[in-house]
Amino acid sequence: MAPDVQAAFADYLVVPERNVLLLDPELPLHLGALIEPLAVSVHAVRLGSPTPGSKVLVIGGGPIGQSVVIALQMAGVREIALSEPAEDRRELVSTLGVTVLDPADGPVPEQAAEALGAPADLAIDAVGVSATMADALKATRLGGSVVLVGMGSPTLEIPAFAVSTEERSIVGSFTYTARDFADATAWAGAHAAALAPLVSRTVPPTQAHEAFTALAAGDGPPGKILVAFDDEPRNDLGTSAAPTLQEATR
Repeated sequence: MAPDVQAAFADYLVVPERNVLLLDPELPLHLGALIEPLAVSVHAVRLGSPTPGSKVLVIGGGPIGQSVVIALQMAGVREIALSEPAEDRRELVSTLGVTVLDPADGPVPEQAAEALGAPADLAIDAVGVSATMADALKATRLGGSVVLVGMGSPTLEIPAFAVSTEERSIVGSFTYTARDFADATAWAGAHAAALAPLVSRTVPPTQAHEAFTALAAGDGPPGKILVAFDDEPRNDLGTSAAPTLQEATR
């Protein structure tokens, strides 16, 4: 998040011991790159304080929105709908066992209410632009909550009456606590199969620039791209023992 700090893809890193967590030996090493976005999502879900009986709408089916779905399931939430315009991302999210909505099919708040059986108790905006925030507010019940974890725009227009007269809460969410990260690490160690579908592609360093350029142009896969510093192929659960893996997308 600091553009003046050059830190990505270093050969070696030195960090405080207190910041190091051991991966479960059964977790394929490349899936360790998914723990950070999962921790972001665990934090966002905890700020929203859903109960297992809550009705939740997630807006945005990119890597963070996908991780939010998993974090909601970790919290025991069963009624989840997710809105995403890209077909390939909707297909990926549907494999996670939640209802997917296409904004092209009609107003998202109306689709969400139909899918959930009532307005949402909580909406989590994993996009973060004015239109998605407006949908998130309109899709929640009176007194409902919206967690903003997406950062699609530095400035948002917010329909103020939807907040004040209908007493909704908006909570901002950024990164995670040490406990969120530790809990995400522990969960990942026991649920590798649930995380594996979130990785769409693994590339060597020689293809990293091309991958970043495509992502910047909006031409990326539905899930994560990982940069692997070895040449061994992987199956869905990543059977190779890559010495170093960095996360290419967030």
